Amino acid sequence: MSDRIPLLRADPHKWGRGAIHQIDEDKDQTVCGKSPGACPGTKFYGTKEQITCKICLRSLEAKAKHALWKIEWERGQREAEELRVQRRIAYYNYLQTPEWKAKRAKVLARANGRCEGCGERRATQVHHMRYPQDCWPGTPEWIAREKLFDLRAICTECHEDVHP
Repeated sequence: MSDRIPLLRADPHKWGRGAIHQIDEDKDQTVCGKSPGACPGTKFYGTKEQITCKICLRSLEAKAKHALWKIEWERGQREAEELRVQRRIAYYNYLQTPEWKAKRAKVLARANGRCEGCGERRATQVHHMRYPQDCWPGTPEWIAREKLFDLRAICTECHEDVHP
């Protein structure tokens, strides 16, 4: 059995016998937007199946589609955030590997231990100018695509300036 909802049987008028509308009690109007003064009739409780106003029916259909879209969008957002977290974890794990440590040492040696950002302080960190695309951090594909010219030796102050 369907839930009982507030309905309005519009009085007959010059355009027809009057449709049955759903009432949006929060807005004190019909779902199709008619105010009580613009749509006189009899209020009663019934089921969605009784609604005959085509605009009310389309509005309810649109509202239902929007609710489904919102659920899907929120699910996609949660999945995307989980993927970002997993990728970040993989990246930080990669920074502990011998492959990264070797590349880091080469970049620091190339800069003679001097910051490539300011040129004044001692370089203590290596900054990615860009990350390898379409592969997971730490995979053989990532390691092969991570080129030394995309890495810069920089000091802590310059790194904090780049990543505020």
